[in-house]
Amino acid sequence: MQLINAGGLAKQVDFSIADGTQFITGTPGPTPTFRAGESRTIDTGIVPTSGVKPVGYVNCYDAQGNFYIWMTDGTKRKYSKQEIESNPIAPSALMRQLIPSFDIRAMTLMVYQTTERTG
Repeated sequence: MQLINAGGLAKQVDFSIADGTQFITGTPGPTPTFRAGESRTIDTGIVPTSGVKPVGYVNCYDAQGNFYIWMTDGTKRKYSKQEIESNPIAPSALMRQLIPSFDIRAMTLMVYQTTERTG
């Protein structure tokens, strides 16, 4: 998986991916902050499931504290610092938007590792 920052400073970058019953969630190493143009390659450890399209999201904060979410279904959202502080969004709620029956207890948690950092 490759994460590319096509905007300005991105802080507290976080991601989750599910493929069948395999699931990874976390922060790309070595730091959760991306400079403009920086990218990371993540070895997910996920073995592709035949006939299943992986789903997930990436989220981060910008320098002003706005919160952004990009989902694999094309959904993009931006929340102001005030909106996200008064109404936090749980990672499991984001995954249920992509997989309505998502239950982390039924998933096999996979180990991931950042293998390359550029930019």
